[in-house]
Amino acid sequence: MSVSNGDVLRIAVKQMCSHFENIRGKDKQTLGDLFWDLVVVTASDEEQKKAFDIQIQNKLDRKEIPTGLPYLVFADTPGPKMGCGGSTMLVLSHLYKKYSTDLYAMRVLLVHAGGQSQRLPSASVLGKLFSPLPMGKPIWQLFDVKLASYLPLLSHLKPGIFHAAADTIEIFALDGSAAPWSVSEQGLTALAHPSSLEVGQGHGVFVLDTDHITTKSSDVSYICSCKEVLQKPSTERMTEKGAIVHNVHNGDTESYVYTDSCFYFSHGIAEKLHTFYKKEAPLNCEICSYGDFMQCLGSDADIGYTNDTKNVRNVEENLVNMRKKVFHLLHDSPFCTLVLKESKFFHFGTMREYIYHLCEAPYIADVLSFNRFAFSVTSSNDEPVAKKSKDEASKLQGCVMHSKLSPGSLSDPMSVIEYCNFSVPITVKSNCILSNCTYTDDKLASIYIPEGTFLHTAPVTVGNKNKYATAFFSVDDNLKKGSSVDKAGDLKFLGATLNQVSGIIAIPLSAAMFSCPESPCTLWTWKFFAVADSASESFEHALEMLLFLKGFERAQPRLVQSTCLSMHDIVQYKSVETMVADRNSLYKDIQLSL
Repeated sequence: MSVSNGDVLRIAVKQMCSHFENIRGKDKQTLGDLFWDLVVVTASDEEQKKAFDIQIQNKLDRKEIPTGLPYLVFADTPGPKMGCGGSTMLVLSHLYKKYSTDLYAMRVLLVHAGGQSQRLPSASVLGKLFSPLPMGKPIWQLFDVKLASYLPLLSHLKPGIFHAAADTIEIFALDGSAAPWSVSEQGLTALAHPSSLEVGQGHGVFVLDTDHITTKSSDVSYICSCKEVLQKPSTERMTEKGAIVHNVHNGDTESYVYTDSCFYFSHGIAEKLHTFYKKEAPLNCEICSYGDFMQCLGSDADIGYTNDTKNVRNVEENLVNMRKKVFHLLHDSPFCTLVLKESKFFHFGTMREYIYHLCEAPYIADVLSFNRFAFSVTSSNDEPVAKKSKDEASKLQGCVMHSKLSPGSLSDPMSVIEYCNFSVPITVKSNCILSNCTYTDDKLASIYIPEGTFLHTAPVTVGNKNKYATAFFSVDDNLKKGSSVDKAGDLKFLGATLNQVSGIIAIPLSAAMFSCPESPCTLWTWKFFAVADSASESFEHALEMLLFLKGFERAQPRLVQSTCLSMHDIVQYKSVETMVADRNSLYKDIQLSL
């Protein structure tokens, strides 16, 4: 039976998911070359490393991922932000120290997962890599999809390093030809995905050298040389460089470009980077794997890009000089692209993107078999009603994951509920994210969440005591936008300015209300979320304030006199052990009810 090109990708992904389900919990000794020799995850600091270590061990204990191999987490060094390029070099220094020349025989998966996730704050405490997805039993997380997605590549990879980001999903089909082929064991080979010109303007765009195809071209994939990589180019620059592909189909011309995602580099490149890092460390500036490793490769690469810092957030004094050194280090290395004609990638970077991919995007939901009610139950206050879960789930039209909800709860199709436990009926309007929220008290008879709301509860340690804080925002709030103290009142929160919010709650806005007054004031550092003794009390207070500010409640909530925290504080004071323990307890409750 023949299949259309669209079905090629669908079938490949179904096979990939089935393959990973079959190897979850299997030992590496049994799997052999069917899995990585080593999996490495990077963290932004030691506290985040601790969070990742706990969660990976948790997954190993539950046999959710293959066992019998090292899963290592390395934290970036304190000081200026290293970037994924600097972090890669730091990881290599750790690996050479630990494995010496034995590393040369290993296929290593390196996933960069550091960062505070300010645009998706529900992932700030435990990391975006461990965000849930509505699929699989036990439920998959982004980490599981990363491990699964690259399985089809393993038989084509020689020992080396496969570099990936934590907040993306890449799905693809490879050439089904019986003729054996492999990625070059020299230099760097990048995955290339067909993308719109608009997408290309925000990513790395490959200028392919189609005169030098090193594997047989097919309808699905091929390997060819690459002339250069354009970083976030304009349409004019893409046109000028010949990066745009024009494809005529049924009389219509489709124009697209090939954009970056993951890449493989040989141990020869790894050794160069390791030697360079030993000489130059500490780097004291941000080096990007995409902008600084790949942009210096290819026959047409020009060192002039090293002076272009418009895409760099923090321009340190030695940045340009360091980039030039990296250029001279890598420029002559072989550079190829694995062109994946049948592929797609999805970015889970923002609150809106998270809602879109889980609730609206039909393709990813179809190919990954998303379930609107994943590893979740409804229960009465008296006893579990697992037999009614499917009936109740039909009313819960939003995306519900790893949660326990009261009968009668309603969720809009464009909302996400994850790791929540509500013993009273809850109504959630559109474009909302409820993460890690609990309400099991009896003060409220029901709960209403207005449209466009983000709510996230986290355990914190304050004054050596275990507490909880619930942060809330609009899903469109910009938590990273900075302002001086005297202009901080212009920042937007829930559709109003902070000056307006300050007037409503009758508390003057001042520098003392921001966690980092020496830095630009942001919603991320705004100390507005009260701590409480329990998760339920914390959620209740946040809900009261939210509804009051949104105009749903006339009576102003009691102004809590205790400590108020910002999201920055919540991340600093987080109790990873408590959060994981709470989720494990919820996991057991759900398991008993299923």
